[in-house]
Amino acid sequence: MMKKKRVECVTSSPKRSFVKAASWETTAFIITIAAVYLVYGDIEQSLKFSIVLTIIKIFFLYAHERVWKKTMWGKIYVKEYPRI
Repeated sequence: MMKKKRVECVTSSPKRSFVKAASWETTAFIITIAAVYLVYGDIEQSLKFSIVLTIIKIFFLYAHERVWKKTMWGKIYVKEYPRI
């Protein structure tokens, strides 16, 4: 009897891409607040600037992630793997 070959495909969902973008932008948000505050010395201005910039960047990063998910360049597929 022949064994069936198992094929595994790993991908990411749109939800995962969005959460990944949001988690990175949370970190970037904190860094941006600190940088803008160091330059201008105004926490209110720093918060306003950082909020607007972060919202814009989350959506662009999400779109960027989705395009790269569909891009085949650099992906390596393993056609089969041993059962453990």
